[in-house]
Amino acid sequence: ASRPQFNKAPPPQQRQQQQQVVDESEYVDRSQCSVCNRYFATDVLDRHEDFCQRQKAKARKVFDSRKARMEGTESEGYIRVVAKNEKDEEKKRAASLAAQSKWKQQSLEFRNTMRAARKVDAVLKAGGTAKDLPPPTYSDNSHLTPCPHCGRRFAAETAERHIPKCAMTVNKPKPPPKLRR
Repeated sequence: ASRPQFNKAPPPQQRQQQQQVVDESEYVDRSQCSVCNRYFATDVLDRHEDFCQRQKAKARKVFDSRKARMEGTESEGYIRVVAKNEKDEEKKRAASLAAQSKWKQQSLEFRNTMRAARKVDAVLKAGGTAKDLPPPTYSDNSHLTPCPHCGRRFAAETAERHIPKCAMTVNKPKPPPKLRR
């Protein structure tokens, strides 16, 4: 049995030379479209420019790949339901923006606390006393659940775990200091 003969590809140098010759000869009698800036043969350019201007004038319809995928399937009836879910996604995006603003708020509170600590250090190094300092500012922890036994504040899930344990604790820690207002 004889093996079939295949044409071997030319060596890389020869291929590059062939491509360069083809590329240079392609652009000899071509002109640029004034609308889309693409190059066309001069005999085709007039016809293309007419078509190109008409296409540019039309408003292009947005392609909905989800709808195109679902067309002709059993799930075609659920297309409207998916559109309603997009509103839920918008709500989630709005919630994530609110979470970012919460993060920003916490960041600003932390920065203010650090500034206040630097001021305290500066007053104490200068020979002042704690009475010379303004009253400290406290961050807003109203969203945290307070423990009825020790007075500390926790996130909802953490409070559920902590409160039963704290009720059974014999040596309870001192509650945090009350706010001076």
